[in-house]
Amino acid sequence: MTGLIHKRVPAGALLYVVSISLVIGLLLSFFILFISYKKLYREQLVISSNLLRNAESGINLLRADKNLAKFEAQSKDLFGTGKDSVSLKQIPWGVFDVLVSTATFKNKQEQLIALAGPGIDSEEKTALYIADLDRPVSVSGDTRLKGTCYIPKAGIKPAFVEGSSFTGSKIIDGITKNSNQQLPALDNTWLENLVQLSKRQFLSPGIERMALPFDSARQSFTKPTQLIEEQGTLTLSHVTLRGNIIISTSRKVIIEADCHLSDVMIVAPYIRVKEGFEGQVNCVSSDSIIIEKKVKLRYPSSLVVVREAPENVTPFISVDEDAELCGVFLCWQKGFDIRFQPKLMFSKNTFIKGQIYSNGYVGLNSCTVAGSVYANKLILATGSAVYENHLLNTSIDGTRLPNQFAGLCFKDRVNTNSLAKWLY
Repeated sequence: MTGLIHKRVPAGALLYVVSISLVIGLLLSFFILFISYKKLYREQLVISSNLLRNAESGINLLRADKNLAKFEAQSKDLFGTGKDSVSLKQIPWGVFDVLVSTATFKNKQEQLIALAGPGIDSEEKTALYIADLDRPVSVSGDTRLKGTCYIPKAGIKPAFVEGSSFTGSKIIDGITKNSNQQLPALDNTWLENLVQLSKRQFLSPGIERMALPFDSARQSFTKPTQLIEEQGTLTLSHVTLRGNIIISTSRKVIIEADCHLSDVMIVAPYIRVKEGFEGQVNCVSSDSIIIEKKVKLRYPSSLVVVREAPENVTPFISVDEDAELCGVFLCWQKGFDIRFQPKLMFSKNTFIKGQIYSNGYVGLNSCTVAGSVYANKLILATGSAVYENHLLNTSIDGTRLPNQFAGLCFKDRVNTNSLAKWLY
């Protein structure tokens, strides 16, 4: 047979070829789309990374300048190119400041919020500072002092108190320096803000009032401060409160052990924290704060009693046995009245990590302090007597306070603010 034999191709084969072509086309389209989205994702990732870096730079600017963007938002060009701008704001929050840094590019935004406070001197870890009022400091029992200690010129010596003599081989493990007649001064503006706050004159802008919730409330620091305000006595029980919330009364706030508090601020003339409470809270009072047994306050907490002038009652903070407190503890009064001097009293088996400051008395009896104690005078109250400038079975170790600790704001110190906690 000399001619070519032509075979017929089945019609289904053409459909098969077309189907394969469509699948290949779809795969190519998906591949191109994937490459495009991957490129877009990388661009968005770079933008987000740059925004986060700018927001972090804004936080560092706020840490370096305590007066930058106070209360009101302020725009800052980071590198002078007009492309890396951030909006900055800082709001006083008790002894601390809330730092807000917002970086924006087109329709994208990254925001960082932190709770910060004045940093400590990383080179000199002060353990004890007792004002020089011409009286020596006496130590008894198992008392240990580690770090830099500022002692009156009358010196420090072992003593026999309540049947206990000094049992250590060395009174101070560290540097001893002479103290001045006055304690290291605190920053005037910082103190004035605390005094105004104790009078329930709130500095946070855009405050909104709210009722005490039945169960829980949570407020971001990117939103206006929520104020829960009552007249008379307010008892916090079976409630969870977190974030940008202030609780205030004209008389008394009682915090029960079954409530959960974090980042909130309590402002009242009289504050009482009941036995067994655990949380992180900032308390500001003009009269007194009482902490009952086995209370645990997480860092960064603060207990503050401040008064603009002496009154006919002693301002005080009282901490009962077996408490664990981490943060800043301040009892301060402007002016002097020998009858009504501030008192900051800690009972037996109390652990304190942080800074203690009173321009009156500090009482430490069988306590452990991982941090610093500043006091005009020490006071030791036992069942049989009261001793001035005495320590009994108490450990104070200034070297245990971390360099990044955020605490007291001393006058004329230029230390950068330390970050106490990231907020939301």
